[in-house]
Amino acid sequence: MSKQKDMLKKTIEREVANILLKDLENLPGFITVRGIMLSEDGKSALISVSVLEQDKKDIVLKRLHSAKDYIRHLLSKRIKTKNMPRIDFVLSEDIDEPI
Repeated sequence: MSKQKDMLKKTIEREVANILLKDLENLPGFITVRGIMLSEDGKSALISVSVLEQDKKDIVLKRLHSAKDYIRHLLSKRIKTKNMPRIDFVLSEDIDEPI
């Protein structure tokens, strides 16, 4: 991975964590961004999250999927890049190992 892509990946990870913490109010439970997989062309990003409360995983994932366009919009305002990747979320099942 190029240095530029690696920097974009780290920046997206940091900003998504901030957005989940400060900008989205309808998310129940404690959510952690575990890692990001950025496609080779940089047009899509898969964001792995973990949820501390087991019984809230499904509702958190559903709300993240419904808010992904809004999250991408906030990212595009915070990160200066030519093309902001499309984002999607996946649950990290193993809380000890990032993707």
